[in-house]
Amino acid sequence: MRPLLLLILLLLSPLLRAQAVLENPTFRMQLDGRGRVLSLFDKTQRHEYAYRDTASVLMQVRDIDHIWHAPSAMKWNARNKVLSLFFRPSRIRVDIRVEQKSTHLVFEVTKAMPTVQIDRVLWGSFTTTIQETIGEIVGVVRNGQFAIGIQALNLKTIGGYPKNDEGYDGSRGSTALPTRWGSTLQAYSINRSRTRLADVWNGAFKNMPIEPLEKETVTGSKIALFGVPAGEALDTIGAIEQAEGLPHPVYKGVWIKKSPQMGRSYIISNFDEGQVDEMIAHTKRAGLMSLYHEGPFKTWGTYDWNPLFFPNGTAGVKRAVEKAHAADIHFGVHTLTNFINPTDPYVSPTPDKRLVKRGSSALTEAITADATIIPIASPEYFDYNQDNWLRLVRIGDELIRYRAVSKTAPYQLLDCQRGAFGSTATAHPKTAEIAKLFDHAYEVVFPNLSLQYEIARNLAQLFNDTGID
Repeated sequence: MRPLLLLILLLLSPLLRAQAVLENPTFRMQLDGRGRVLSLFDKTQRHEYAYRDTASVLMQVRDIDHIWHAPSAMKWNARNKVLSLFFRPSRIRVDIRVEQKSTHLVFEVTKAMPTVQIDRVLWGSFTTTIQETIGEIVGVVRNGQFAIGIQALNLKTIGGYPKNDEGYDGSRGSTALPTRWGSTLQAYSINRSRTRLADVWNGAFKNMPIEPLEKETVTGSKIALFGVPAGEALDTIGAIEQAEGLPHPVYKGVWIKKSPQMGRSYIISNFDEGQVDEMIAHTKRAGLMSLYHEGPFKTWGTYDWNPLFFPNGTAGVKRAVEKAHAADIHFGVHTLTNFINPTDPYVSPTPDKRLVKRGSSALTEAITADATIIPIASPEYFDYNQDNWLRLVRIGDELIRYRAVSKTAPYQLLDCQRGAFGSTATAHPKTAEIAKLFDHAYEVVFPNLSLQYEIARNLAQLFNDTGID
């Protein structure tokens, strides 16, 4: 009897230590009084998948000094369905509302205090013994019997591990990662309400200031965790999308992630209104379902139609789309929606205040409207020989291009072209801000988030007016 009793106690030990038991028909998760994950349990096959030799917690917090903290205590209010995590010695507290749904568990940050002390939070990492199939991007790990997954449920939650301060991940993805014992699942959220500095473009641009976004704290960060038989993983993701009000696009009644029509090849080319019938015929002859215009716009940014291709503007595009649809062909266009050409009305002749700055300095002396040497307090954001395609700065409403930066103090921008891209050359006072605009090898500049929303609305209206797919 004694060996049998010992075995029973071993099997029950996670339950005996559990502060919170969260479950649905296929999956059970247990947390202890310090917010550590005790169990990730397959209820269908009665198999444990939590890897316990490496610490796994519901959430970690990084403070403004870039120190990561695991919770030191957790309280579970079963009546209100709220988990409270306490992080000492930082005195940070995070409250998380829990929903136990039939297909998944939902965790949402309802309070994170004090906000000014929080840089970001990490959901997990959740450690599992599953190692057969690792879905780095989709955030699902599975073997032949069971799948465990994590899904970000809103824009402020990002699947993966925060490898750097900008949030850039050049790998295949890190929402799920392989380990020597199995795998991990994770997601994170950044407190974007703080003014921050970050090395961006994979570290190419150092110390770039990032504008704060009002009220965009980690409060509201939300994830789903699920565990289901392996063959049900994809359908479960679809069910989560619908249950949580996420986009769930369908094509001819079939969710696109299951539609055999998705991912098919298409024709991409430049053509004008008079060539639409010919291009549709080529598309049909090739057995393809989509025709895609490579460059129908005069510029990126405002996205006015290029009269070389569509002299009748929106009406001409709409007729082209209607012809394609009548032939059961989809019609698409190339947008590059974060790029703005320097000849676009958002830049020329008066640059929009919402263009992104790589950084800024100040004039150390007043300059006249025809000065070609511009004295600056610091060369920090200007002295790049690589990754500096436009060499474009702004002072007030004037755009200026420069050839180089002097090597020693007093620092100067040399061989300046005043009134670039149709802007007006103007005299500027001492201490005026001079900002280096963020650019790219395509010789474009970029919108901040406010301008991105405006461009997105404009594009949505354009697509709605023409019927573009």
